[in-house]
Amino acid sequence: GTLFGILGSLAIGFTYVSFFGWSYAFFVIVVAGIAGNLFDSLLGALFERKGSLSNDAVNFLNTASAASIALLLMKV
Repeated sequence: GTLFGILGSLAIGFTYVSFFGWSYAFFVIVVAGIAGNLFDSLLGALFERKGSLSNDAVNFLNTASAASIALLLMKV
């Protein structure tokens, strides 16, 4: 799953590049996407399996974390 998450982040980053050209945003997209994917795995293993969080909650939290990371990286 991790490898496909990385490949997915790269695919989205390259899609951005095909429309807007190379920029720092490519790095932000890839890093935030990979971080969100890893956070999803962590939340799933620690909380969803035990029934503490639903799949919808895990999806919301990993998306929110990726968006937060992207915002932080864009401030740099």
